[in-house]
Amino acid sequence: MAIRRTAVWLAIAVALASALVVHAGGSIAWSSTGGPPGGEVNALVSASEPPNTLYAGTNTGVFLSRDSGATWQSASTGLPDDRAITTFAISPDGQTIFAGTHNGIYKFSPQSNAWAAAPGLEDHFVLALAIDA
Repeated sequence: MAIRRTAVWLAIAVALASALVVHAGGSIAWSSTGGPPGGEVNALVSASEPPNTLYAGTNTGVFLSRDSGATWQSASTGLPDDRAITTFAISPDGQTIFAGTHNGIYKFSPQSNAWAAAPGLEDHFVLALAIDA
């Protein structure tokens, strides 16, 4: 049983490595922006509107860039005291950003420019989010 599990993980690792090598050979070029001032980035999401908008989740909250990462500003209003962000998801219409935290799920609407707890989803340690379109 352990051998099969190891073989499956090895196959997944090889497939991912192959995909990365193929993808790296494309026309995408990476460059360092210096990142937000909140420490290591745990989660990153790109909003479709407005263009060039990025949200970075760190252990100290959310940071917003409106210029593809050249500059960053704090966007943590409404988050709990423990502001560690573990994951992001964006609604299909691109109007609402969801953040998984150590204290549940929070949603951000660019119109209100603040985070609010998702009712009934407080006090959960969230590691991943997915939205069913």
